Amino acid sequence: MDRLYEPVVWLACVQVPASKRDAILAAAVAAKIEMRPFFHSLSSLPPYEKYARPCPNSAELAATGINLPTSRAVDLQVVHRIVKVFRDVLGLKR
Repeated sequence: MDRLYEPVVWLACVQVPASKRDAILAAAVAAKIEMRPFFHSLSSLPPYEKYARPCPNSAELAATGINLPTSRAVDLQVVHRIVKVFRDVLGLKR
């Protein structure tokens, strides 16, 4: 039986300047939008210390990444609110 499959977005992420990430996350909280900082680099976690080597790429991602909301509740109105948070904090014009 042939089935058509549509992709499922499990996790959408963005990178922002590290100096702006906390402000973006705080603005998202104020706007009642759930965003989370990106995952910690495994090499920075205590259980992996003895195996860790410098991992500049994963350290940068950990410092600059934001996980965006992904659920069926994210409609165009929510997308516009998310965009407003980024524009306001990053000082971007329309």
